[in-house]
Amino acid sequence: TKRTYVAEGLALSSGVKAAITEYYSVNGVWPVTNAEAGLTRGDHITGSSVSAIWIALGLGAQKGTLVKDVTNIVIYYNQKVIGSSTQAQLGTQPGYIGDARQNTIVLAPNVTNSSISSKPTIQWVCRAVDINRIKMRWLPASCRATIEDNL
Repeated sequence: TKRTYVAEGLALSSGVKAAITEYYSVNGVWPVTNAEAGLTRGDHITGSSVSAIWIALGLGAQKGTLVKDVTNIVIYYNQKVIGSSTQAQLGTQPGYIGDARQNTIVLAPNVTNSSISSKPTIQWVCRAVDINRIKMRWLPASCRATIEDNL
């Protein structure tokens, strides 16, 4: 059941990924807020197990990279996943990934340039998880393989 709840957040992030990818493709820089990416407030992107999805600056897609000019997707989970009513502050946009620590999974972009087109290809990888609240076994295998940083 918990794996299904975690998967919900990853599925809800698909629209956020599309908006960020579009913004980056058009502007050549990462958006720094949900509004700049053309998204609603993060605490309005919710599901039965997801409290919010905000974007924040922070982790690069490559292991060992911590940068301040790359947009990350921060998925905040609620008590269905974390098992308590403790929730992170969801009403405000996190400015940097370090501000978004509790009850989260963080997705980071991996940008590659395609020789076929001039537009970059962006793949999203899991980069960090609050292992105090979200167990690794609840993550899809593809996500577990890319986790390095534990918030």
